[in-house]
Amino acid sequence: MKFDGSPFLLKKFTVKNKLFLDSYVYAETLSFEQAKGFGLRFNKISAIKAGLGEHIERVCSVSNFTNQMFNNSIPVMDCFNLLTGECAKVEADKIFLNYNIPMFKGLDTKNWYNDSCGLASHITSKEAIEGGLKEFIERQSLVINWLTKSPGERVVFSLLKEVNFLNASLLNLLKYADNMSDAIFSFNISMVEGIYVILTIGTKGNAFSSGIGTSSLLEKAIENSLNEYLMILESSFFGIENPEMYKKSNEKYVVNFYSLTVKEFMESFSYLLEGEDILSELSYSNSKTNMENLLLNLNEKYGLNIYACYLPHPLNQINTKVVKVFSPEGFPSIDTESFDPEGFEISKYLTGRKFYNRYIPIPFA
Repeated sequence: MKFDGSPFLLKKFTVKNKLFLDSYVYAETLSFEQAKGFGLRFNKISAIKAGLGEHIERVCSVSNFTNQMFNNSIPVMDCFNLLTGECAKVEADKIFLNYNIPMFKGLDTKNWYNDSCGLASHITSKEAIEGGLKEFIERQSLVINWLTKSPGERVVFSLLKEVNFLNASLLNLLKYADNMSDAIFSFNISMVEGIYVILTIGTKGNAFSSGIGTSSLLEKAIENSLNEYLMILESSFFGIENPEMYKKSNEKYVVNFYSLTVKEFMESFSYLLEGEDILSELSYSNSKTNMENLLLNLNEKYGLNIYACYLPHPLNQINTKVVKVFSPEGFPSIDTESFDPEGFEISKYLTGRKFYNRYIPIPFA
């Protein structure tokens, strides 16, 4: 199913039914290269929701027609503290992914950079904020794990099967991912108790992939991680057949990721593969974590004050809520080759850890 050509923002919307269990969705915007949306799920409706949700997030993050300014020079956006409710202002370049919108006109933006860390959408504000917070924790956890080469906790699926922890749908997904891989490994790399951040890495022939999923529910975190892993693996297969395509990409994460060989990719995560810590069955949980407790833990453990900023959609008829969750004290992005971790408040709380991968990009697309 494929639709091309539209007088609206959406240029292309494609749904592919695969031979096995998954459906793949791709949405592309007419006006903005950065506003593509992807989704891969075992259920077609879930895949469509995932692809459209990501597409809407990206549209809101690259398009805005206001001219709001502060001190007549620095564009700002309204935000609020998720723990205290206190309102504040944040520099708009920390929120948007596109610096060609009206509010940045006339400013020198050539050295600015931002990514989608903490960006989320949903049909309700509460769920959008919760999604943004989980995505923020996911990216901060990934950066901390990478920079410090922290061991993580290996997820041993045979142990999960022994205690009947995995539902039938997840077992099918795991079986499919295993069949699609020569080698596959999953680790919990969460920075804070009460939420899982599952990083999956693996290979298939000359292709390789990484996927990450976050939830207070272990099953959901694993499911999200495997779905992303399979989506990136498919992109890796495509890259092998079309080697010049990713080299010409405007997205630096994509260029860095697909410039690696399988050996280089797996060696970059050797610190995880050589670790001996296993996710204990005593910690398995499928109960939701209180968001207030999570925010308190992040503040106490890392000194993070966490804010949310609402991003309006350029079309009034779209009622989806899009938010960006961020912290001035946290790492600004997953672009670890462009910043010194010592320059951020969060690093003061990473006592006893060395930054082994300082200025080295994360192999993550």
